[in-house]
Parts: sequence; C-alpha cells; structure tokens
Amino acid sequence: MFCVPVAERVFWRTETCTVWVGYDQAGALVFSGQDRRHLDGYTYDVTVAPEQFDTLRRVFAFSCY
Repeated sequence: MFCVPVAERVFWRTETCTVWVGYDQAGALVFSGQDRRHLDGYTYDVTVAPEQFDTLRRVFAFSCY
C-alpha cells in the first residue's frame, strides 16, 4: 500500500496520477508520485537537495513564461 506522510501536500493531481511534495529530515524536497494507469501502476520519489533549490526555482520560473 502507498502511504503519504501527513506533512506532504498534493503538488499535482489528475484522474490517474497524484504527486505529493514534502521535506525529508535533511531538509530536501521530496516529490512522491503514484501513477495508477501506466505499467499497471507504479510509484516513485524524486529528491531535491537544499543546495539545488536555487536551480529548481529557476526551472519553475522559466517554465511559467
């Protein structure tokens, strides 16, 4: 069973996919996803270390234009 910690918040949601985001104990952002449609369903985690936050901000800012 896929369990999301209480401290995580929904970042993205569709009918078949949900991505949550939260912080781990080291302060890194963790994106946890569950896709119920592709490959008979799968889960994944993507971790962004604190020293990469500036890069992530630039990527998200650029994608808004």
